[in-house]
Amino acid sequence: GKTAGEWFEEVVLSARTSPGPVGGTESARASFLECAEAFRCMGTGGIRWVVDEYLMPTPFYLKWYDQAAVALQPVVTLPARAQSNRYWESLAAHRLLLRIGPEAIPELIRRGHSRDPAQRARVVTVLGELGPGNQGAQACLLRMLGDPSADVIYSSLEVLWMTTPEAEIAVPAIVPLLTHTNNRVRLEATYAIGCLTPIPEPVLATLVTLLADSAGTVRANAARAIGLSGVRSEPIYASLEARLGDAEAVA
Repeated sequence: GKTAGEWFEEVVLSARTSPGPVGGTESARASFLECAEAFRCMGTGGIRWVVDEYLMPTPFYLKWYDQAAVALQPVVTLPARAQSNRYWESLAAHRLLLRIGPEAIPELIRRGHSRDPAQRARVVTVLGELGPGNQGAQACLLRMLGDPSADVIYSSLEVLWMTTPEAEIAVPAIVPLLTHTNNRVRLEATYAIGCLTPIPEPVLATLVTLLADSAGTVRANAARAIGLSGVRSEPIYASLEARLGDAEAVA
């Protein structure tokens, strides 16, 4: 007998008052589960409502105010604005999507075609969390590795492993990103490659060159991946030994 908006308000209230992922008290958890089941029973319309709330951007005027406050800081201190409810609404929607489960994946894949890169990046985060063993989610994340936005690529690399891809499928898609111009993408790509075995021989050669990358964490991840590959050779040993004096401690 409640509208989608009324159900959602209950979840937002729970998110604001309960620290746990689905509410702190037994009654709060029961209320959350009831709300999630209500949205699941609504079918596609209910899931779209939740995805809309999850992806809804922060109002433009609040973004403008935050940017202006930083830019004007040397000149004048603007008063702190009232806390927006957007964070709690997004958190509540995220919780609901995780509870709704794989049934939400088709709608998230559809939203992966959004023109807004920030929305695409947020979509892939939930796809990774919902996608273990799901071929549709996995295929979408692999497609996102070719996205024009570095932030979307980075987010995809962060969660791709959650979908348990076969190395034979994931490695060829990740290899081109090892030499991406964006440091964060190279960082996550070198880490992801180290988690996927076997590593093809040509990829090891690329990893050895990355031991001289400009970013210290990329050099560290390349060394980690080389070690996890299990390959033993004098040239690789010499390349690693040469980096023992690296200025970056983690490398």
